[in-house]
Parts: sequence; C-alpha cells; structure tokens
Amino acid sequence: MIEAVLQGADTADAAMCRLLFHGTCEEFDLPPTGGGYDGMVWTAESPFIAQTYIPVAGLEAYVSAPDGWRLADGIRPGRGSFWMDFAVDKLGLAYEDVDWDPHGDARSWSFKKGCRVTYGEAFEALRAMGYVFTNDLAAVRQQTIAGKVVTMPADWSIPGRLLICVRDPAWKLLDISTGESDLTQLQYHDVDRFRDAESAGYDGVIIDDFAQSSVIGNIGHRSIGLFPATAARLEWAQIAATSTAASTDYRRSSTDEFDSLHAGISMRPAPAL
Repeated sequence: MIEAVLQGADTADAAMCRLLFHGTCEEFDLPPTGGGYDGMVWTAESPFIAQTYIPVAGLEAYVSAPDGWRLADGIRPGRGSFWMDFAVDKLGLAYEDVDWDPHGDARSWSFKKGCRVTYGEAFEALRAMGYVFTNDLAAVRQQTIAGKVVTMPADWSIPGRLLICVRDPAWKLLDISTGESDLTQLQYHDVDRFRDAESAGYDGVIIDDFAQSSVIGNIGHRSIGLFPATAARLEWAQIAATSTAASTDYRRSSTDEFDSLHAGISMRPAPAL
C-alpha cells in the first residue's frame, strides 16, 4: 500500500500528504510498539521533521582550539583530555613513564620514541577532518566503537532509519493541538489523557510538538501519536536515513532520502490489472 501511494503521487510532497513518518537510530523490530514513557508511537507529517529526531552523532564534544603559544608543544597527558585522546587514536601519540597525581594530571612524562605529537599537529589533523572553529570552538562528532570513543569526520552522521506508514482518514484521533506549540505546556506529557483516549476507542492523538534543530533551536510542528494497537495493524516500510537537525534548509518538508525513494518507485511501471 505504501508503494501504491508513492507510485500514484506525482511529487514527493503529494505522497507525504497520505503518509506518516518516524525517525530513529534505535534498533527494534517493526511494527513499532511505543515508548516506555507514554506507550505512544509518535509520527510526524513530513520526513524532514521525523529525521530531526535522529541524533546527528552518538556523542558530541565541544572542543576549544589550543592556545597559539602551545602549538609547538608536545601534548601533555591528562585524563579526559580531548587532544590527548584524539592524538593517541589518530596520530600515534604514545607516552612512557607518566607520573599521575591524584587529580588525573601528569606531573612528569616522556614521549615514546617517534611518538611525540604537538598541539599544532593535532589541531591541523582535526581541521583536516572538516571541522571549523568558530570563536575558537568546534562541536566535534564522536561515536563509541567497541567501548572506545572515536572522533568522526565533521560531515559524518549516525546511521538511522525513516519509518513510513499510510495514514488512514478513517482513524479516530483525539486532537488536543491548538495550532501553536507552547514550551510552557508540553502536550506530550499529558499521558493520562492519552490513556483515557485509548480506553475510549481512539486510534491516537494529535498534539503540538517541538523538534530540536542545532541551527535554529526549536521547530514547532504537529505530531500524531498512534496507540500500539493501531500501529500494529499497519504496514510499515523503512529506509536508511540520517538526521536533518543540522540542516540550514529547515523549511523543507521532504528529504534527500525520501525524494530518492519516491523517484525510484514512481518510475516503476504500474502493475498489470
């Protein structure tokens, strides 16, 4: 049915009007069963909003540029030091004979032969990965691999999924939205009202919600929360997707991933009758 909607729509925007979307980087089987806090399967009316809910990175470190007078210095060992960890992982920095004080600072140390790395060398290596320091600060994307925190390129995003289902005009939805999202009255906390609606036979709820953009902050939008029984009756499709939270083109509705899906399916020949 999802394929039929995509194939029958001239544009991706036209297809979106009949679909709902959920973005995630979590691993779970379909159909989705709802979150532990509220038991709801939250969906958005556009892929762009849905994909803002996929994290840009597993971890993000705000890193200060080294002081200019330190660029020629070898990197001082320090527990929790970004520059030390980065240079060890990427540039082969290695020490010997490190004497640590009780606070995790090095009182004395030496570099292993051929393994000295300066702050300037590490700084240039990080910039070569695409990072730009604004006011001497950069947000560095990281992920944990086999228990180790690894710095990723500036254009890297954590792999995620865009889940897609067809919205049913016959659904009975409790609409508590007002058309304007209000940070002082977050409707997604109204769990008791959701349970009452579920008991009364509704298929889900409509609320005012917020998505988080690292570029512009909060983006107000509508969310349609489906009850697990409703979600379980649906056909769900999924495609690989990444976050749109860092996008500067926040007025978009579609995304590159959804555009590609629509283009690929809409070009297929219609099935023979």
